[in-house]
Amino acid sequence: MTILTQIVLAAAMFACTGVDFEIPTPQPGGGSSSGGGSGSEDTTTQTTPARPKPMAERYPAATGQPCALVPDGVSDTYAYMNARGYYQECPDSSGLHAKSHVKHITQVWDDSLARYVYRFDIHIDIDDDRGKPEITDRQRNEIKTYAASPENMVAAEGQTHTYTWKFQIPKGFKATSKFCHLHQLKGYGGDDIGNPLITFVARLRSGKQYLELTHYGPNGASAVKLESALLDQFEGEWVMVEEKATYLHKGKYEVKIVRMRDDKTLLYYKTNNIDIWRDGATAIRPKWGIYRSFGAGGSIKDQMRDESLLFTDFTIKEE
Repeated sequence: MTILTQIVLAAAMFACTGVDFEIPTPQPGGGSSSGGGSGSEDTTTQTTPARPKPMAERYPAATGQPCALVPDGVSDTYAYMNARGYYQECPDSSGLHAKSHVKHITQVWDDSLARYVYRFDIHIDIDDDRGKPEITDRQRNEIKTYAASPENMVAAEGQTHTYTWKFQIPKGFKATSKFCHLHQLKGYGGDDIGNPLITFVARLRSGKQYLELTHYGPNGASAVKLESALLDQFEGEWVMVEEKATYLHKGKYEVKIVRMRDDKTLLYYKTNNIDIWRDGATAIRPKWGIYRSFGAGGSIKDQMRDESLLFTDFTIKEE
């Protein structure tokens, strides 16, 4: 029986059973996928797309980078910071803490980054501004560079500094219409240093919370909002910040904040003409943490709560 006869008989048999029949597709060389002849078998395999790297791998610790401050989970927190040119302004002796001091910056383990990070705590009913009971309308828990920091960690007129860090705002964070600074670029020395130059501000406007980028001009000028983003995009999320400033009266400034989970840019701003110097200033330095108003005599404390913000991987690069 010839091959053609076999095919015809098979087709007739499949037709009787109601099953569709398909003639095998000829393969290169005259063979078929069912074997035989001089053709070769198709060995093509499906490839599984590579999984994206975990966030901790995509955003590694800043260890080894310029002027890095990366917690080690072992050392005394303040001594470790001071040894690297950073200084803390904490309410450790405020109110109920006066007799038994409590450190307001500690090192805690973070599962999503798989390493230690800094936790900045602030207590609405206890803490004041650096343990000064005469200040009754605000409180702070911050770190900064200062006069005793290495020269390359504070910026002189005309210098360009790039700052990077990671931070996380807790879920349910409560901002108000008053200021709540999470970051500042601020001068020291001279007469015109009352206001910072640049701030990140958590603020409540028309019932919605925002992270606002603001600028203060010289001689006590009012704050000007440069850019903003809804705060709920940040809550419970690690974000990466890269900020670059050239300190002149006609200076340059650029900042980008990326949500690390999905690499989404949440806020971006750039300008080549901004006044970010103060006449008579010794230098400009960065500050990080939480510095917030609770109204005259604590008048809006009932709108606020205790907060814990996470920070890590601070770097400062001088160009």
